Amino acid sequence: MLVDFDYKSTSKLFGLLLIYISFKYRDNKVPVPAVGVLAIGIISIGQFTIGVISIPQFSIAVYAIAQFALAYSGIAQIGCFLMDKL
Repeated sequence: MLVDFDYKSTSKLFGLLLIYISFKYRDNKVPVPAVGVLAIGIISIGQFTIGVISIPQFSIAVYAIAQFALAYSGIAQIGCFLMDKL
């Protein structure tokens, strides 16, 4: 069973939703990305994000491509990664 939760704030900043939380899936079981200033979800894109796959400026994620990141694995200008040793 897939989680189906979606929250969008009514406020916007620079054309982006201020808060967007998305744990929702499309009919083909692809996650709906959360895109906003503060984005939380499976796939998160925004200024500040928390997610499994994250593309933000500031991130807490499993996999992150960010300027500042705390993640298991990722690419960042400044980051703390918890990768296992091979």
